[in-house]
Parts: sequence; C-alpha cells; structure tokens
Amino acid sequence: MSYLYEPNAALMKGGCYRLLGQRFGLSLLDRNTHLYTSDQFVPDFPGRIFEVEQEVHPSPKAVKAFFLDGKAHVVCRNYPLRADLLQQQLHLKEGGDRFLVATTRAGHRTAFVCRLADTSSRT
Repeated sequence: MSYLYEPNAALMKGGCYRLLGQRFGLSLLDRNTHLYTSDQFVPDFPGRIFEVEQEVHPSPKAVKAFFLDGKAHVVCRNYPLRADLLQQQLHLKEGGDRFLVATTRAGHRTAFVCRLADTSSRT
C-alpha cells in the first residue's frame, strides 16, 4: 500500500463507501475504517490523500523513531481513542508536516506514518 485516502466530510455523512471505492478503483482498508488504499495515486479523489511512509504499532516507543521533533498531526478512524488523547498518550505535539493515522485493521490497532500527497496537479 502506497496511498491512504480519507473521504471528505460530505462523503462520510453520505455513507456510500462501497460505491466510492468502486468508482475510484480503491480498496477499503477495513470494514469500519472508511479509509481506502491503493498502490496507484488517484489525484481526483474527493478528500485527503496521504502518502504512506510506514505502518507502525501505535505505541510511544515505536512512534518516537518517526517523529524525532515530537510533532505530528494525529487522525483517528475506527480507533478507540480520540485523536487528542492518542496524541497525549504518544507524547506528540500538534504540528509538523507529517501525519499519524491511527485505525483498526483486521481487529488490531495500527497506525500509518504519512505525508499529504502532492495534489497540485489536480484540475
């Protein structure tokens, strides 16, 4: 998996998750995450597109190696903690240019270290 896709708020409220994946040729990460994945970049996706750097266990020790400055934007989807609480638990401050996207995949908690993909070529 190279890219992670988070639909915009209007699509999340609409609930057309299966159709969204089919239309853009994406795979659903897990049944209740409402995040999609692909190895190919889909620039016209309606939402945020993250370029995945690494999948990590969401623990302070594992995450620390990827955020040496102690800053990250934390996003939680289908995760038992709110983003602000996970950020506290992992000893991270808001900021920087990287994201930690926490979710549940196949019944296990996981996280992805990401950057926003360059979508400047969107038309």
